[in-house]
Amino acid sequence: MASLPITAETDERFTFTKEGISFEYSTDNSQFIPIFAD
Repeated sequence: MASLPITAETDERFTFTKEGISFEYSTDNSQFIPIFAD
């Protein structure tokens, strides 16, 4: 599993794209949420 650079110490979100799918990572619940564009 690839490691991602996570430096945020507060609740915030960032996005990344893998294999054409965008994901949002929320630091407050530590989950990756897929984002499907219309």
